[in-house]
Order: sequence, then structure tokens, then C-alpha cells
Amino acid sequence: MIKTEDISIPGFGPPTKDFDPKDYAVRYLKANLDEVDQRMELELLETRGIGGNEVVTLQRQNFTFMDKFFIIVQYLEKKAD
Repeated sequence: MIKTEDISIPGFGPPTKDFDPKDYAVRYLKANLDEVDQRMELELLETRGIGGNEVVTLQRQNFTFMDKFFIIVQYLEKKAD
């Protein structure tokens, strides 16, 4: 399992043994939790991130706008072979 604290910037800390940044792409998801389809997409993403192999969550932010609750997730997703 890869955790975000295991990922290091080159030259800053020990290299991780199983993580190769060339195998991952940075992705963003903005989800409005009032919308069922967006909430389900967020749930699927977070569930995939539990194992830490396909998806690694880097950062999560939330905000409210016009009485709607949003979550923005920045994550790494493993590229297809």
C-alpha cells in the first residue's frame, strides 16, 4: 500500500521502493455532494484509494458556495498499462 507520506520529492528523503512517478497521472475531482452522481463518483474514488495501489489521494479541500457543499480532491491515478 502506498501512502502520501511515502511519496517524496526527488532529493528530499529516502526513495520509495515501489513508487515510480512515471506510472501515475495527476487528476482532480470536484464533487457537489448534493448531486447523487457526483457523490457516488467521489465515493468510488475514495474506495479505490483505500488500497493505495490504483489511486493515491494527495490533497482534499472542501468549501460551501450558495448553500452547496463541494469537495475537491487532488490525486494520483495509475496509468493503464
